[in-house]
Amino acid sequence: MKAPVTASKGLVPGGTNGLTGPGGIDGRILDSLPMQIAIIDCQHTILYINETWRRFIAANGVSEKELVGADYLETYRIADRPDVALGIRQVLVGEQTNFTFEFRCPVSIGAGWMKAQLTPVIREDTILALTVTHQTSTETQVIEPTLPEVLPVTQSIQCPQQLDKVLETIREGLYTVNRQGVVTYWNKGAEAILGTTRDEALGKNLWHLLPDTEYPIASSSLQRSLTQQISLQFEEFSPGTNQWLEVSAYPFEGGLAVFVRDITARRQSEEQLRIALERYDIATQATNDAVWDWDLITGETYRSEGFKEILGLDASEIIPNEDFWLTVIHPEDLEKSKQNIREIIAGSDIYWELDYRVLRKSGGYTYVKDRGKVLRDAEGKAIRMVGAIRDIFQNHYYLTLEKLERDVLQMNAIGGMPLADIMRHYMREIELLHPGMICSILEVRNNRVYNLASPSLPPDYRSAIEGLPIGDNAGSCGTAAFRKEKVIVTDIQNDFRWKDYKSLALQAGLRACWSQPVLDSSDNVMATFACYYTEPKAPTQLEENTIRRTEHILQVILESSRTEEALKETNKRYELVTKVTNDIIWDWDIKSDIIYWSTSLESMIGMQEIAPIKTVEAWATRIHPEDIDRIWESHTKALGSPDVTQWKGEYRMIKSDGTYVTVLDRAYLMRDKEGTAVRMIGALQDISQQKEQELEREQLIRELSQTNQDLRQFSFITSHNFRAPLSNLMGLLKLMEEISINDPILEELIQGFNVSTSALNDTVNDLIDVLIIKGNPSKEKSEVRVKEIFDKIYGQIRIPLYEANASVEFDDSAAPVVLFDRSYLESIFMNLLTNSLKYRSYERRLQVSIRTQIADDSVLLIFRDNGIGMDLPRYRNRLFGLYQCFHERPDSKGLGLYLVKSQIEALGGTIEVESEVNVGTTFTIALKKEMS
Repeated sequence: MKAPVTASKGLVPGGTNGLTGPGGIDGRILDSLPMQIAIIDCQHTILYINETWRRFIAANGVSEKELVGADYLETYRIADRPDVALGIRQVLVGEQTNFTFEFRCPVSIGAGWMKAQLTPVIREDTILALTVTHQTSTETQVIEPTLPEVLPVTQSIQCPQQLDKVLETIREGLYTVNRQGVVTYWNKGAEAILGTTRDEALGKNLWHLLPDTEYPIASSSLQRSLTQQISLQFEEFSPGTNQWLEVSAYPFEGGLAVFVRDITARRQSEEQLRIALERYDIATQATNDAVWDWDLITGETYRSEGFKEILGLDASEIIPNEDFWLTVIHPEDLEKSKQNIREIIAGSDIYWELDYRVLRKSGGYTYVKDRGKVLRDAEGKAIRMVGAIRDIFQNHYYLTLEKLERDVLQMNAIGGMPLADIMRHYMREIELLHPGMICSILEVRNNRVYNLASPSLPPDYRSAIEGLPIGDNAGSCGTAAFRKEKVIVTDIQNDFRWKDYKSLALQAGLRACWSQPVLDSSDNVMATFACYYTEPKAPTQLEENTIRRTEHILQVILESSRTEEALKETNKRYELVTKVTNDIIWDWDIKSDIIYWSTSLESMIGMQEIAPIKTVEAWATRIHPEDIDRIWESHTKALGSPDVTQWKGEYRMIKSDGTYVTVLDRAYLMRDKEGTAVRMIGALQDISQQKEQELEREQLIRELSQTNQDLRQFSFITSHNFRAPLSNLMGLLKLMEEISINDPILEELIQGFNVSTSALNDTVNDLIDVLIIKGNPSKEKSEVRVKEIFDKIYGQIRIPLYEANASVEFDDSAAPVVLFDRSYLESIFMNLLTNSLKYRSYERRLQVSIRTQIADDSVLLIFRDNGIGMDLPRYRNRLFGLYQCFHERPDSKGLGLYLVKSQIEALGGTIEVESEVNVGTTFTIALKKEMS
């Protein structure tokens, strides 16, 4: 059983109390070590501090006299920590060989965290004292000690037993060598770290113990430190032991003291930290956030790559301290931000969030959301803040723009404020949303522009453009209004559309102008919305969005304003009209259900003799029973449809004498911002006489239809009666051709009679064809193969085409079958092909192309030739007329195109033509795919 260990009393502060060696060499070894070392007695009194500890407290304004003799626990403010008291007690009674804890050092500037280790100094099973070592808790700061007083050359380092007890409390490795490199001291820490026992090391040459093959850096560095008498610090990796070592060498005249620490765990942690930081940087780069880490003790601040994106700065321009950020915060937000940070640091919260504006390098401010977390020590004091900043300009932009739009629409709906004032407010707020933008609204009246709202445009410029005409090159606004399309001018001085206004813009300092026309529902230009800048500039995506949305808002406001003005004017006119007519104006307040009627209602229905119509229910009781359901349903549906603004109905209304009057009732609905109808204004017109006229007209139409039918029958009879004698005449003329006539005058008369009779016969045949088409428009359609029709017609006129050296191309691959009448299609092919042949150019070979094509719900037949063409602008209205000829060519009668159009339209098709003189003509026939 191990003998119990007891604690000693009565050690004297100010020395090592019997732990000194000959010549004071022991103190010099302790002073040479890079860590803070102290000796305290069993009552916690500080007896001794080494040179490293003395320099540390001196740098923090504390002298050795203030420390030696003081209570260690009280001085370092750890007396009230139960964990420390228990740990020290266990070391003093031998229950633990050492005790380690962390604390915030009160005798250092900034109160940094320290790691303390307490180890007993034992002699003959008695604890004489405790050795205390201090190191910073993050990374040990090696401070090169002042070299001790030079010893005589002849004196060697011999660590006495007492000193050995103190040095053995040090967990790190410590050894000394003489000037020849022979090991004179080797502590237990060196045994554990280097894997060589004290007996194996003492008296041996250090270079044999640390061969340069395994320790190349240590071998060369320690020899240089010993030879040149200089202090060195370095790190080395030992592949044999798989260790990272930190070595500090401190020469003295008698040799070299070497301090060795195993930093493998630290290096592994550093490598893990490096990998974590790399991942952290990659993660922050993959987001839009700018991450920051602020050490409140040192004032240093880390900022990620995201700050470059938000601020538009280079990495070298981002300074790693807290003052830098204060320089980029908007002046109006600065005090609020500083106050917020002060309250967070002084308070107890650990999370916080704040929105503010920051300055970008390119000019202008962007909105950011700053979220952070506060790290506090055990006492709750803030020691560190970490956070992430996100550019929320787009979020702020959309929220602000939506609120502005709601406010402007509400201001307009409520009324009471002039339109110009509403528009000026709107423009100022958009300018605040886009710093540097200058907004303007110009009304367009009689093809000229007039200022409506331009709060930031220079007054001289505003006056100069007042009343200017719109045009194709009339600046941005004039051109946009003329073309009815957006005009973006990024550089006024170098844009042709501003050639007449460059000097005017230059004097006003304007360099860019984008203008969007505002159209009403009838496609008429009401105004232009313009955005100016004082430097050449193209719109950003958000600015494009603002222009688009502002156009919609202006369209609603301006059109409603014009509608309201028009309604007021209309009401005035109605009031004037009703004084001289029987029309009636009425106004229904829907919320109160009160209807106002103009006095002319009395003259229409004799209202003074029946109950007055003051409500909509009373109005409904005056409607004819056969009309009430229809009118009431229509009226209710209009009220309940938010997008309906107009209503009309025709019904019969009872008069005071019990008879009915037929009225046409037309009304305009006014709605609130939710779309609910709040008012209805209308005009009632007596159309009884008009209805009687409509009945008469219907009777007349029936009579005309019968007359038309009779005329058509007459036409058929007449044409038939013409054909019989014409056929006889044509037969007689044919017989007369075989009779020899010697009288030249008679022969000429007969020849003339023959020509006239033939012409009359052709005319009658043409008229009959027309009558057949017009009189039989409902011919049934059937599937017809286009190739069969083409082959048939081509075979009939093949010889004339051959004689004319014509080239005919045919392609029905797109639609080989059409729904049409076969005889009509044959006639169409014949007329169009013979037209191409008849009106060909004699200067080039005739080329005809016939092809099919699919278009939506139609099949297209396209006939194209390179003939002499037509002056289409001149003859378009007469092109398909009866007996219309535009060229003097043989056999031109002007009937073919008339028949073609009649046949196509008779079966629901259409025909269009394109033609150019001396280039050619294209006919496009559209036939429906399916039968209706």
